[in-house]
Amino acid sequence: MLVQFSVCQAMELCTGGELFDRIIEVGQFTEKDAAIVMQQMLSAVFYMHKRQVCHRDLKPENFLFLTLAAVYMGRDSWI
Repeated sequence: MLVQFSVCQAMELCTGGELFDRIIEVGQFTEKDAAIVMQQMLSAVFYMHKRQVCHRDLKPENFLFLTLAAVYMGRDSWI
């Protein structure tokens, strides 16, 4: 038996840009900045997996920063 259903997704407006753009802009992250970003990414994926949601296209272009302020880590670098 084939069951059809729809999934709707609502997101906040993320004006901080993509992770990919930030990588290109900065060139490379410090180890500390990379660790912070990776922890946030893995936390988001874990949250989805706990709710049995699978993201099939994980790449830097699909990770968004909420605001530009969220991109600035309080040091001399923007990530």
